[in-house]
Amino acid sequence: MRIASTSLIALFALTISCFPLVTSSFAQAPILQPSLDLSPEDVVSIQLKALSDSENDPRTNSGIARVWAFAHPANRAVTGPLARFTMMLQSPNYKALISHRAHHMRQILLTEDKAHFAIKITSNGGDLLGYSWQLGKAKTGKYQGMWMTTGVSLVGKLGKAL
Repeated sequence: MRIASTSLIALFALTISCFPLVTSSFAQAPILQPSLDLSPEDVVSIQLKALSDSENDPRTNSGIARVWAFAHPANRAVTGPLARFTMMLQSPNYKALISHRAHHMRQILLTEDKAHFAIKITSNGGDLLGYSWQLGKAKTGKYQGMWMTTGVSLVGKLGKAL
């Protein structure tokens, strides 16, 4: 099991270093809701910025609420309501995302209705962590055709920031 885990972390680190850095034109805008105009890169950028130390207000969990706004309806059904989602993001696997210092994202997969990104986070404490961020287009309802997050998982600790 340890070999498989080590191999996954090594593959993630290689992925982060080999793919071009993805940037988003919407990263600076205070977008609060999903939109047909947003690309998968925009959605991930908005969510990461919302959780960063420059955007998140730990007293109100404003960053977590913005991330929740972009959670796919299927994801919300499993992780919600917002209070439960907030507790999940404050758990050991996700707490490094809250008030993180820096992040880098690499696109791994993009199809007509699915996207996958490798994310490297520098936590507020200086740890480097890898996350897998997956998106899909909502198929029905008020978010139909919009990119939304279907899942985020911790890949592993990548070391310490310099």
